[in-house]
Amino acid sequence: DQIIAEPFSPKINCIVGPNGSGKSNFFQGACRAFTAQWHAERAARGSSAHFYAAIRFVLNDAFAGAGSEERQKLLHEGAGHAVISAYVEVVFDNSDGRFPIDREEVRLRRTIGLKKDEFSIDRKHVPKSEVMNLLESAGFSRANPYYVVQQGKIQEMARMNPQQRLELLKEVGGTKVYEERRKESIKVMNETDTKKAQIEEMVSAIDEKLAELAAERAELEAYQTLDRQHRGIEYALLDRELTTARQELAKVDEGRNKLRAEKAAAHEATENAAAELREQEAAIEVAREQLASYEKQKAALVKERQEALQAKVSTEADVAEKRAELEAAESASSSAAKELQQLQKEVTTTQQHLAEAEQQVQQHKASEKEIEGKLEDAKAQLQALSAKQGRSSQFRSQEERDNHLRQTISKLQHAAAGQQEQLQQLQQQEADITNSLNDMAAEVANQQQQLASLSEQIAAADAAYQELKTQRNAAQDAKKEAWREADEMRAELKATEEEYNRAHQNWVRAVPNDILEGIYAMENLRRSHNLKGVAGLLVELMEVPQQLVTAADVVAGNQLFQVVVDNEEVGLQLVRLLNKAGKGRVTFMPLNRLQVPDIAYPRQWGRDVEPLYKHLRTDEKYSKAVRQVFGRFVVCKDRSLMEAVAGSGAPVDAITLEGDVMRSKGTISGGYVNTSRSKILTHKKYKELEGAVKRLQDQRELASKKADQADQDILHISTQLTAADENRKSLRNQLAKAKHAVESAKRDKQDLESQLLEATSRQEAATAQLEDLNRQISAAQAELGTDMHAGLSAAEKRQLTALQPKIDQLTQDLNKAKKARHQAQSQVTKLQTRLDTNLLKRVEELSSTRDNPGIGADRSELVSLEQDLHRAEATLADVESKLAAVEAKTDDLSKKLRELTNRCQALRDEKAAGSAAEAEEGRAAAALDTRQAQLVARCEDLGRKIRDLGSLSAEVFEKYQNKGQKELHSALKKVQAELSKYSHVNKKALDQFTNFTEQREELTRRVNEVRQSETKIRELISALDMRKNEAIERTFKGVAKNFREVFAELVPGGKGELVMQRRRTGDDDDGSDVEGDDAEAAGGGVLDKYSGVKVRVAFSRGNETVSLKLLSGGQKTLVALALIFAIQRCDPAPFYLFDEIDAALDPQYRTTVAKLLRKQADDERNPAMFVITTFHPQIVQEADKVYGVIHANRISQIDVITRADALQFLQAEQEQNAAQQEQQREQQQQRRQHGRPRAVAAS
Repeated sequence: DQIIAEPFSPKINCIVGPNGSGKSNFFQGACRAFTAQWHAERAARGSSAHFYAAIRFVLNDAFAGAGSEERQKLLHEGAGHAVISAYVEVVFDNSDGRFPIDREEVRLRRTIGLKKDEFSIDRKHVPKSEVMNLLESAGFSRANPYYVVQQGKIQEMARMNPQQRLELLKEVGGTKVYEERRKESIKVMNETDTKKAQIEEMVSAIDEKLAELAAERAELEAYQTLDRQHRGIEYALLDRELTTARQELAKVDEGRNKLRAEKAAAHEATENAAAELREQEAAIEVAREQLASYEKQKAALVKERQEALQAKVSTEADVAEKRAELEAAESASSSAAKELQQLQKEVTTTQQHLAEAEQQVQQHKASEKEIEGKLEDAKAQLQALSAKQGRSSQFRSQEERDNHLRQTISKLQHAAAGQQEQLQQLQQQEADITNSLNDMAAEVANQQQQLASLSEQIAAADAAYQELKTQRNAAQDAKKEAWREADEMRAELKATEEEYNRAHQNWVRAVPNDILEGIYAMENLRRSHNLKGVAGLLVELMEVPQQLVTAADVVAGNQLFQVVVDNEEVGLQLVRLLNKAGKGRVTFMPLNRLQVPDIAYPRQWGRDVEPLYKHLRTDEKYSKAVRQVFGRFVVCKDRSLMEAVAGSGAPVDAITLEGDVMRSKGTISGGYVNTSRSKILTHKKYKELEGAVKRLQDQRELASKKADQADQDILHISTQLTAADENRKSLRNQLAKAKHAVESAKRDKQDLESQLLEATSRQEAATAQLEDLNRQISAAQAELGTDMHAGLSAAEKRQLTALQPKIDQLTQDLNKAKKARHQAQSQVTKLQTRLDTNLLKRVEELSSTRDNPGIGADRSELVSLEQDLHRAEATLADVESKLAAVEAKTDDLSKKLRELTNRCQALRDEKAAGSAAEAEEGRAAAALDTRQAQLVARCEDLGRKIRDLGSLSAEVFEKYQNKGQKELHSALKKVQAELSKYSHVNKKALDQFTNFTEQREELTRRVNEVRQSETKIRELISALDMRKNEAIERTFKGVAKNFREVFAELVPGGKGELVMQRRRTGDDDDGSDVEGDDAEAAGGGVLDKYSGVKVRVAFSRGNETVSLKLLSGGQKTLVALALIFAIQRCDPAPFYLFDEIDAALDPQYRTTVAKLLRKQADDERNPAMFVITTFHPQIVQEADKVYGVIHANRISQIDVITRADALQFLQAEQEQNAAQQEQQREQQQQRRQHGRPRAVAAS
């Protein structure tokens, strides 16, 4: 039983009920009136009467810090099953937009469990802080919680002393924030004072130590002056010697660098000459072999040219004869072709009209089906409404009506099941027909395809004889060409293999041994284990422009040989396999793990400075790998731009096209780069030659296969010529049979299409019947259980009236749709008949006349003869071209062979000269290395001695800089003699004095900082006090003004005022009062000058005001209530909960309180909602809605009652209370009488 309270009135709501019925639970924080999901356990706790407790549970922090045991008591107590969670949800009317949420209602829920609480707003979980902020924004101020006034709150405020009232105003004014910050500031200031005292104590100790060191300072300063002179002279001598040594070392370095460059150039020249010599010698050998091969080819081509010339003359005569025969045959079929062209246009037009007509038929069918559906729905609605209207007269009771409906539903369901079974049978029949139709269509298409194939085969068979003769000649030519190609491929392959071997050696030398071994091992392992996800070497996955090869080589280095893989799993698996095999090392680049940083490339130089990776072409999949290696580099047009980029501070490294590099960290590298040793070019040439060798091997193998195949073709051609004629006759017989089969299949297909249309129509009818039965079942089920005597609602009556005209209109629309569909179907039948019986048959006749098989045979034979002629002409031209090319190549090779021989001799001489120069430069470099080592050791020794001298001022250095060597040695001896006199001096005294002085300055600075902090903290405390004073002054004036107004309304002719009470000083024992508006004028801080708030009231006009302690209990209650109303007016809330606020009031004041509530509830500017419990009729008479609470069998119940019932209940309650009070007085009187002592006679 989930309790959902009826919405309250937006004005005054009054709750009445006897004592103990559950009214006050609206205000109690215990809130034990609900259980899990606010389900009332009526046998244990009860109660819809406990909504006040539930509302307050949601709006405050009750039970936020409760333990598990206390929460369990809250959730369940008494008999019944225990629960582990419960919630209360309050629905707020937000039509005025008080909550900053764009909804008419706001649902605020608090769920409490055994361990924690959860809050939600409109079913969405939110933190507690957000709920509190939302309530603050709607007017539920945490600083002013007097929108809920419980029992005892009035008496508590009536008993307050002036100091407590001042604290109340401070709470309402929100000064707690300022007080908390003031306490924190005072705490910090106390800590600051402690630090200041400690620092001052340390400064005093340092001052004593400085006084002790001052005596030794003068003698120490004299010693230090001489010591600085001594070190300055030694520094000057050592520095001069060091400068001389460094100059000589620089000259040696310059000579070594020059010799190293010359030696490197000589070595490179020697290596280049040796490499070129090897290449030239290999080229000579290849040229000799090619020359021999071309001489052999030349002799064979001369013979072939004579044979090709004879074949050409013979074939030209055969072509002229066959061309004349074909022109006569083609003239006979031209007229048939023209007529067929016109007829095909007419067929196309008719087919287009047919397609449009069929589309119209489908559209009309869809429209007809839609109208039928609407018509059946309307009939079903009419039937359901008519049946519902007549139930009350047809049946005597609702149970009889429901039994009839259940029987009807059973019959309809049985009929629907039968109809469903019939529909399934029709669907199966339609599927069978569709399958048969598809099979028939496939058969027709297959037969037509066979028909077209037979026609093509006949045309091919007619030309087979001539083609076979041509094939025989072509096979002989192919055999010759294949053997010639094989010979050429063999010579070219040998030369390419030798060049490939040299490129492979260069590749091996370019790659470090361990990496090369790892690459080979990785490739073998990948193939043997069939590993996927290996893209290859980085150098294989990108294409580098020629002008950027040097730059890319310098940037990447051995990173070019890193292997790109899809993910780290593939890389780790290959690493494990390499470790297991014990071969080589490979660096892997997993694409899924590469993290390429975003670099801000400089743009101020335009296209002269661009990122290097953007010029490297690669697949998008591998772009991350390329950017990982080349991403930090920008390529510059020249060195000046490189220097500008390096000096700009951009986070990139700059490189020129020549390979010079300036990195962002400051390092510079550059110099000569031998492009012949480029890793990129070496690998590119190696791969190109590898592909060329593979291609030539395949070509040679293919040429050999062609020659073998040509031999086999020549052997079989004679047999094929005999079989070609028999095949042509057989194909013609098959063509006639195929045409007959196609016609028969087309007729069968038309029959099946008619059956399919009929089956589809029956299925649609069955489906409509089934839908109608389902609608009747749904209508009966919907009516089942409804109130039989309720009749039709107004909306249903209007619907019943409108259904019959709607059904008539739909019936007319359906007839129109059927008529339109029949007309469209008739047009389709007409067009289909004309197309099948007239046009298509004539097209077949004309096609047969046009496609005369004899003409095709003559044309094929002519084409074959023309091909023979073209082949003969091409063969002759090809032979002559090849012969001319071979002769030109023979001449070129002879010339090249002579040039290569001369170049080899020159290279041998250059190699010998380079080796001699390299040896001489090596001996000179060794001598310079020895001298360099000596100078480096000397410089290090001098530098160490200079460092041992310690730091010197610039003045001392300049003093001895320009003096001669002898003068410096003389001054050194003199200073050493003076220093010997101060051997007893304390060398550390001055350092100690300096250290202590620095410490004292630092401590003094810290003391000043602490004092500044203390000043700022005091300023902050003063500002907080001022703001707090302003807040309490503002609150006091507002509450005092509202108190005067409220008291005047509650006590006509009376007067009430709040008075600030001055704080007593030592010279003034008597405190004085300051009234509300004069508090600010009194000057100074309010909290410093005033100790409390007094209340003075007068209950009749002309009387003097008196303090609260002189009033009766009822008058005190009225004053406390006026103070609460005054506070509420300072910070209005959207609604107020009052629990028996009129309990201690006199009757006349209950009336004025009720009128005040009515005035505030009807206030147009700031209306308020009140929920009040009471035992008196005055507020009930002003209430807009009254609730009654009763308690029976441990269950509380609440319900809306009339004002008259509430007043009658209150009168009965008062009479019962009066009788109980009278009975109690009698009992007390009897007890007093029985307790009196009896009289004693005097003697």
